[in-house]
Amino acid sequence: MKGAVPNFAECFVDEGDINIVRILKILQRNSFGGFVIDDHVPQMTHDTPWGHRGRAFSTGYLRGLCRALDSHETEAIKPAVTFG
Repeated sequence: MKGAVPNFAECFVDEGDINIVRILKILQRNSFGGFVIDDHVPQMTHDTPWGHRGRAFSTGYLRGLCRALDSHETEAIKPAVTFG
């Protein structure tokens, strides 16, 4: 998302105010054992009401980031956020 309540806009995960890479690194460093999902996904032309196209982009983006972080793992830091 860009902005804050009540003046915000939904945007793609790589366009928002949150640094997703930083967040995933923090989760990895702290051995986060939960799951990561997309939320406020923008509506795209000819998309479903649930937003399958926008969510496909978000899921792929998050998966790619997690794999990139996994590939830089060290013995001291074992990633917990994976989509393997």
